[in-house]
Amino acid sequence: LQLLVDKVAEVCDQAAPLRILEVGSGCGFVSALLAMLLLQLRGPDRGDAVLAVEHVPELSEWSVENVRKNNAALLKEEGGPLDIRCGDALRIEGVNPGNVDFVYSGCAFESAATGAGQALFGLLRAGGRLVSPFGPADE
Repeated sequence: LQLLVDKVAEVCDQAAPLRILEVGSGCGFVSALLAMLLLQLRGPDRGDAVLAVEHVPELSEWSVENVRKNNAALLKEEGGPLDIRCGDALRIEGVNPGNVDFVYSGCAFESAATGAGQALFGLLRAGGRLVSPFGPADE
């Protein structure tokens, strides 16, 4: 978690609203952590956003339920910075090349230079950060 905190802090000094993308929201724990971290480091009302995308519908629903149950104020629908959606993170509305400051993925990618790893790098603004394991992908 400290690596995640440190890397998010590296992009927090900009004046413009900060955009964080989480690929694979799972149970919603890291999604909520990123939203809380953003609020702690930058404060509310900055226009910052965390978009957590999960491709498995049941996990996406579980993420929302868990965050709603434990800290609903983090959710976009409650005025918070966290928006959890179901879909493909590389094809979801609002995620375009060069408009993301920080990408977190708990999924392993074979390479940062090809495929999904390369596509995630392509989403980053200049100076953005990507935190993800690279190596043999899970079967």
